[in-house]
Amino acid sequence: MEIGTRQTGWVDLGKSALGLACLAIGLFGLSGCTNFSEFVKNGFKVGPNYHEPGPKLPNNWIDEDHPKVLKGNPHLADWWEVFDDPVMTNLVQHAYVDNLTLQQARLQIGVSEIQQQVARSELLPQGQSLVASASHGIVSGNNGVLPVGGPAFGTALAPSVGAKPLAVASTPIAGASALPVGAAGTTTTNTSPLLNSSIGAGGAGVGIPVGPTRYFNNFGTSMNLAWELDFWGLFRRNLEASNAALDQSRQNYDELMVLQFSNVATQYIQLRTLQKQIDVAQENIRLQEPFVAKLKALYDNGAANSKPAYFQIKSTLDNTRALIPPLQASLRQTNNQLCNLLGIPVRDLLAELGDGRVPDPKDAKNRIVRIPRPKDDRVVLGIPGDLLLRRPDVQAQERQLRIQSAQIGIAEAQMFPHIGINGTIGLSANKASQVFNSQSWIGSFGPSMTWNIMNYGRLLANVRSQDLQYQQYVRVYQQAILNANQDVENALVAYLQSIEQRDLLQTSAQDAIEVTDYYLAQLNAGYSPPAASSLAFYNQIFTAITFRSQQQQAAAQAEGNVALNLILLYRALGGGWQIRLSNEPCNDPVQPPVNPPFSAPPPRTLPNVNAAPAPATSAVATLGAPENTR
Repeated sequence: MEIGTRQTGWVDLGKSALGLACLAIGLFGLSGCTNFSEFVKNGFKVGPNYHEPGPKLPNNWIDEDHPKVLKGNPHLADWWEVFDDPVMTNLVQHAYVDNLTLQQARLQIGVSEIQQQVARSELLPQGQSLVASASHGIVSGNNGVLPVGGPAFGTALAPSVGAKPLAVASTPIAGASALPVGAAGTTTTNTSPLLNSSIGAGGAGVGIPVGPTRYFNNFGTSMNLAWELDFWGLFRRNLEASNAALDQSRQNYDELMVLQFSNVATQYIQLRTLQKQIDVAQENIRLQEPFVAKLKALYDNGAANSKPAYFQIKSTLDNTRALIPPLQASLRQTNNQLCNLLGIPVRDLLAELGDGRVPDPKDAKNRIVRIPRPKDDRVVLGIPGDLLLRRPDVQAQERQLRIQSAQIGIAEAQMFPHIGINGTIGLSANKASQVFNSQSWIGSFGPSMTWNIMNYGRLLANVRSQDLQYQQYVRVYQQAILNANQDVENALVAYLQSIEQRDLLQTSAQDAIEVTDYYLAQLNAGYSPPAASSLAFYNQIFTAITFRSQQQQAAAQAEGNVALNLILLYRALGGGWQIRLSNEPCNDPVQPPVNPPFSAPPPRTLPNVNAAPAPATSAVATLGAPENTR
């Protein structure tokens, strides 16, 4: 059904528009969707207004009564400061500026902002054009009429503004994908300067001479306007979806910050752990080499039971040496991954990062590799619901619900008539010299309506499809909250248990050191076991040295695991993205922050910190004062 534009007075125009509106309102009952009262309640928009579904939230943490868990307001904005390691802090700041994945996400925010502006512009007249033409034509000698297309309205939607995140799938906002096959096209308007003139032999069309000649010239220019009124809220729903898509792109960026910062810190902790394990292996090699040399001398001199003792200890030395190559390979791979996260070509960072050595608390003359850890192992956790709902990935899923809710309204608006106004004003003449004559003015202004009445089955099916998709996203959102809850609980129990494991393994390693030092002190003092018991004595030393090496390696890994699980806990809580609020690159997504922590020209120089860092900061002090201690 189509009602074309025609020249009319303002009274007739008002009556026509009012008649179209009354006709459309009377057809609410045929849509099977929004009724008139809901239409008014929703702000004169069809489709549902968004209401956040009730999330399934836990009441408490399973381990909230653990002695190392405090209740309070965790400070998650710069959680890496709890390790009090300036190298880690600078690496995170470096990644914030130069990580390429984060740069892509910042640019995606810019794309979403532009698409939001496009959606907002659809509230204004969608078609505006300036046309100029010159033509030489021939008309029929048998009174034939040249057909001239009139204006018609269709579904004037903004281009698709679906912000597809880099890591999270998203539904397009509006556009072709939201329409069934065969739906009307975008709003159009007549751009011909002839403006529905009757053209034919003897016709009196504008710019067409009346007389025996069939040939004519036409020169003209016109300005055309087509405005589909947002009578049913189609364009406002599209703007709602665009706003939600912009928010979603920001949440996706925040989620990537959480992931990338934790990845940088994780790789750094692994690098220090590998350095510690290599250092422990080299220390054990230096310890075992003199003992192996001593037993070799006994074996060469034919001492009793020296052969099995020598080869046992030599086997232990060879096994300890064999630990270093795979550790070195892992160290290089960790270095390479860290370069990737920092957005720089792969190079050896060890000279820039330092060896991580600090004075040994037990012997100031000795220096040991320090794996970053907070001074206080206690952590502060807040109310589960507040923390989980603030996670960027959960908020991104909630924005997806907003997008899909608006999609229902967009789909439902297709079922109603598209009501608009067309207007054209211009000049037309058969001679170029007469174009700007006062008699050359032409124009047209009037309402228009297009209604896809034959597509009702498909349009209604599309509404129901969008509603079912919304119900799907409700479940996805609720599942995201459950997954977030699981992540925190898994990370928390892993952190608490890794502390206990670290303490036990460090005690075990220290006990093995005491036993080994005792036996080696006896040998260095000149003790020589009786021949009958020499094999048992050497077996005891072999067992002690082997166990010492194993336990020191395990203790180093356990110490690194504590830091890794703490990082995993901060990641599960959604920590780190909050630095965007104080240093906001999203205000200008194309540009980096105003004061980047490193200079732009390559190669970059990372801090070389070989000196002992300041005393470690307590996790309790960094994360905020707890309400009470359990």
